[in-house]
Amino acid sequence: MKARPAYASLLSMLTLSVAGAAILLRLLLYFQNRSLFLDTLNLGRNYAEKSYAELLGALNYNQHAPPFFSWTTKFLTDIFGMHEYALRLFPLLTGIAAVGLFYTFARRFLNDFALLFVVFLCGFSRYLTEYAVIAKQYSSDAFFSCLLLFFAVQCAPFTDNRQTRHGPAWAVGGGMSIWFSMPAVFVLAGVGLYFLYGEYERRKKIEMQNFLPYFGLFAAWLLSFGLLWYVNLRHSIGSEHLQDYHNRFFLSLTDAEQTFAVLTGIADSIFGKTAVGIAFGFLTIGCGVYHLFKRNKSLLLLLTVPVLTCFAAAVLQKYSMIIRLTLFFFPLLTLLSGFGLVFIAEKVKGIKSHIWRTGLTVLWTAAAVFSLGGRSALPYFLHPFTQEEGRDVLEKLAEENTANQTIFVTEGGRAAFAFYTEHYMRPVKVKAKQVIFQQDYTNFIAEAEAVQDSVFWVFDSHTFGVAAKEQAGYWQNRGEKN
Repeated sequence: MKARPAYASLLSMLTLSVAGAAILLRLLLYFQNRSLFLDTLNLGRNYAEKSYAELLGALNYNQHAPPFFSWTTKFLTDIFGMHEYALRLFPLLTGIAAVGLFYTFARRFLNDFALLFVVFLCGFSRYLTEYAVIAKQYSSDAFFSCLLLFFAVQCAPFTDNRQTRHGPAWAVGGGMSIWFSMPAVFVLAGVGLYFLYGEYERRKKIEMQNFLPYFGLFAAWLLSFGLLWYVNLRHSIGSEHLQDYHNRFFLSLTDAEQTFAVLTGIADSIFGKTAVGIAFGFLTIGCGVYHLFKRNKSLLLLLTVPVLTCFAAAVLQKYSMIIRLTLFFFPLLTLLSGFGLVFIAEKVKGIKSHIWRTGLTVLWTAAAVFSLGGRSALPYFLHPFTQEEGRDVLEKLAEENTANQTIFVTEGGRAAFAFYTEHYMRPVKVKAKQVIFQQDYTNFIAEAEAVQDSVFWVFDSHTFGVAAKEQAGYWQNRGEKN
């Protein structure tokens, strides 16, 4: 057996260290225990106000989450209390597990350098790191993608003589994954074609009896998805709010500019916003697709079909390509980029000219290293990850002598005020003569003008842009009058 070169062992140790550091960073951000932001506040309000049965259907406050994700999070809050740690625990655990699964899967197929590259890129992805400590389902989406990929290459559902081996487990587990992670249905499409093509490659002929067990497996997945659609998804997909908010994140066959902006935005979110990073991402992913087409078509189907089916849903305006909803295929695109690096390295190594070979090696290595820093979460080791500080502001407000004063709560502050004063495990006790909530901005100003307090308070946590400037201008004028 040929001994591995010393540098290979060093790269392996470095890759393991990177994976460990990525997990450590997620733990560090989790224990910072910052305030919840708007969407997570509203999701928490649903878990506080709804029963388990009610969480199967549509959620309030324009929120959407898979039922089993909601059940798991509500269960954790029932055990540990309604607070940030409990709400973020499941995303944290799935975020950590995703790092381990991704490393294990990638190590099976990639060489040492490509493995180090993809583990660093995925492990320190800014978005995957942030959503591992945000009380939403998007970290879990990436986890279930990695989980399904891992088991697809480890556990075939049927043996060569068509006897069941892991078929029942795949039927139940695959069907359940959709209830934890809606985009798991896209990943299952890739898994299904991976199984079918693998069956064809083994037998080199198409006989219907060989494929019938797989069709039964796919029927179980479709049945599960159909039930999920009926009880949950039909209430959200196609809703006016969702369509209006996500309209610019759909792919369009007639609007090339929008489609290009969406696709470059995805490359930007993985490889960085520079032209070098985006070009490197497109190049390596393209080379990875070509490399797998030549070497491993079944693996190509496993990694590309989930992305392509997601794109198809986006063209049909059934799935938004806003970054947080695409996190599930970040590991897949990163793996394709890793295979692209393997392809490039092989081609460069075959160049006879030492000067050209050395120059191109330095060039593609520099581009790879440059892209690692484009969307890296490494700065969070030095600077805390913050979004909104509603809890801290309310706690300071509770310390003030506000019993005979008015508190105005803007629309952007309503969720934080409601969650932290009503549903939080240790409710913040804010005393006030009256609390006025903004609903319609014009009517709110009329109510505010009627209050003649010389001292008043304004609470806001999620107003920005033009609305923030308008409100700041109004409150400044209002303060000058008093």
